[in-house]
Amino acid sequence: MLDAENYFEWLATCADDLEYSIRAYSPEIRNEVTWLEKDYKGLEVLFKQLPMHERYKGQFRRILGWTGWAGHDPENRIFAVESSLCVYHTDLHGASVLYCTAKYRDNFCLESGVPVMCSRMVLMDTRRLPFGSHIPI
Repeated sequence: MLDAENYFEWLATCADDLEYSIRAYSPEIRNEVTWLEKDYKGLEVLFKQLPMHERYKGQFRRILGWTGWAGHDPENRIFAVESSLCVYHTDLHGASVLYCTAKYRDNFCLESGVPVMCSRMVLMDTRRLPFGSHIPI
């Protein structure tokens, strides 16, 4: 859904109290840097405003690698999953480049027996993204 830029459809698969962030460790300042941090309503506003923003032209392709079970909190009925991620960008001329590498750290909960995403932390390896890269990864 994110590759097709169906952002509201993707958001519909998330919990109402979703927490979303994009972070990276910066060795220069020896600390974690937060690039984007939004809740469900914040993402809704961002998605509504995207047509007004200057954006990176072309198409993104997210490729998930190894996905593993990262834990379970039976009391709160939350389970955690970690996935490796590569994102490629293909420009309007058809040239593709590696855009970033990262890891998804997702938490899912059950709502009426259906798994929904309650949080996603994108842990970036890549620390330099080009202009117009303020979309969710």
